[in-house]
Amino acid sequence: MLKRHHLLCVMCALALGAFCSCGPMTADSYMRQYEEFVDELADNFRTYTDADWDRQSKRYDKFTGSWYARVEDQLTMSQKLEAHKLSCGAGLVFSYKYGKDVAGALVGLAEDFVGMLADDFSDAVDDLDEAIDDVDDMLDAEGDE
Repeated sequence: MLKRHHLLCVMCALALGAFCSCGPMTADSYMRQYEEFVDELADNFRTYTDADWDRQSKRYDKFTGSWYARVEDQLTMSQKLEAHKLSCGAGLVFSYKYGKDVAGALVGLAEDFVGMLADDFSDAVDDLDEAIDDVDDMLDAEGDE
């Protein structure tokens, strides 16, 4: 009976580890983990082996790809700006290893960032227009009474 209990505990620990390793689940955890990742890059990049660079490159791809997509709708504008700043910081560190290839990627990242800001600004203007129309309708309705 005791052996089964230990086996169950080990299986639960493995399941919890697997669950936690699937990346950040909230906007706040994403931002915290991304900042820790970029800090780690900046602190340790001079001592990285090729295997370290490969592992960090894959993590960076997750932070800028699937993990970002998972939390993008939860991120505030401020967090989106910070995430793009972190991406640029990580890109500069990767330029140490990969050189000019990263420069083109950073230009693309900047273009994506400007596009995101334009889309968000346009959405905000549309929301403001709708709010103004709602207030106008309410004022018209009060004037009709």
